[in-house]
Amino acid sequence: MEISLILTLHDQGGVSHCQKPVTFPDETTIKELSKAINSFWSIHENYQELYHKGKQIISLKSTLRQLHFKDDDVIVVKHAALKCWVNFLSHCDVVNDTKADRNDRKASAYLAIDLSAQLESSKFLLAYADFGTTWVQKRGQALRLIDRLLPAFKESAKAFFASLDPESTVEFEPKTVGIMSGTIAKVNDAELQIKIVVEAYILRLILGITDLNSGNFWC
Repeated sequence: MEISLILTLHDQGGVSHCQKPVTFPDETTIKELSKAINSFWSIHENYQELYHKGKQIISLKSTLRQLHFKDDDVIVVKHAALKCWVNFLSHCDVVNDTKADRNDRKASAYLAIDLSAQLESSKFLLAYADFGTTWVQKRGQALRLIDRLLPAFKESAKAFFASLDPESTVEFEPKTVGIMSGTIAKVNDAELQIKIVVEAYILRLILGITDLNSGNFWC
């Protein structure tokens, strides 16, 4: 026996972004249903949250028949990274709040960019394409705030690599790949040349920059 269902993709506010009518045998498991949802909206099974009549579906081995699904029942699908999206928007609001403390704005900018990377890795924006423009704009605002600190960032990088090898030299050049933009730090010494291709916030995480203005590092 087959069951006709309606899959609807919701955001954090309960707004439907897409609906898809589907038909499955009643012996279809939730795990099998999740694989189908992945093929529809590129949401990996590990990132899916499924709801039926307001309750989250937890058991992956249960079948549609065992869960008492009927024709035209609605399954609400949410991406687990919606929480990350909400936090990203919240930190971006702080970034754009000119009345907020400068250090708070800077900290929120770094956190927003970190959250942005998590959204990308989870393919969140493939599911919620409507959020794409907002993501690009707000991520760009966070990056621009950090880029104002680029001169201090360069001095900090020079000081760090000099502490490792006093004979080394560091050169910088811009780097853009698609919508990603950042800075290349080319570190040279007598034996080898190392190219570190990172955006400022990534270098901060790798090297442990505690204060871009003071040029201090810890490792």
